[in-house]
Amino acid sequence: MLKKSLTSDEVIIFDIFIEWRENIQIIFVVFATLLALIFTFAYGALNKLKYDKNLGRILALVYFSFIFSATAFEVYHFYKTY
Repeated sequence: MLKKSLTSDEVIIFDIFIEWRENIQIIFVVFATLLALIFTFAYGALNKLKYDKNLGRILALVYFSFIFSATAFEVYHFYKTY
């Protein structure tokens, strides 16, 4: 896709965030992954790369809140459309 966009004059439409309600799952995944990456980096920088159970608890909280919010949104969206 990148090669095609660089070699041709054709306009390639990137519409992932135009209909955000249809792509909310992707947005949730991106932000949950970014949040986990930031927490891991900050925790490692503050504790001189000594990871312990507290980081595991923080990441578990991030991951379980992602799973809960994504499931709740999909269930809500399912019952709203049907």
